Amino acid sequence: MASPVKLNGVFGIGDRMMSICDVTGPASYTQITPGVPPAGPTGGQVLSAQNVGLKVIELVICGLDNSGTYTVDGTRIPVAQGAEFPNSVALIWVTAASGAQVSGATNLSTFTTRMAFIGR
Repeated sequence: MASPVKLNGVFGIGDRMMSICDVTGPASYTQITPGVPPAGPTGGQVLSAQNVGLKVIELVICGLDNSGTYTVDGTRIPVAQGAEFPNSVALIWVTAASGAQVSGATNLSTFTTRMAFIGR
């Protein structure tokens, strides 16, 4: 299976790094279920910092997919005890027209969005 992430470049911005990636949706989406703090959400499309060319992720910048059908947003997955920053994110795919999260098991593998990840 091909990676869902195409790394386009990693750039220094001050004391942080920013990676620009094209992210393709999963073949079978799992809906995000909210967590009760301090636990984070479960589900979504999980990407590790390593997937996007970083060691940790501090910020995710997302937008519309290549067709304009879906928007994508990301949330950092809470860090392990003692870790400074999260090393993964969960992406939520949302239908742009309605604002509703995509149904579980939806095939998003033909949809791609450009994203920016800021971290170290």
